[in-house]
Amino acid sequence: MSPLLSPKSGRPLCAESRVSEALSEVGKAAEIVVDDETGKFASAHDLRRSFGTRWANKVKPITLKALMRHKSIETTLKYYVDQDADDVADELWS
Repeated sequence: MSPLLSPKSGRPLCAESRVSEALSEVGKAAEIVVDDETGKFASAHDLRRSFGTRWANKVKPITLKALMRHKSIETTLKYYVDQDADDVADELWS
């Protein structure tokens, strides 16, 4: 049995790649645009980012690090825990 090949690269797909490409196709088929400027459709990475953002205010940073499977706590803090002044103001005023 020959391996499945990526339609983009022509390389064999691993399970993670197949899931990622399938989710990208779902985002495209559902016309879920996540960037109006570029017309980019939702992908697995967008779902991952959404998950991290939603849980950032609900769990401790070290727990979020584990959930996101980050090697370094710095990654978790930089992208999901550290909020700038605008984010804090928006939350306070909502």
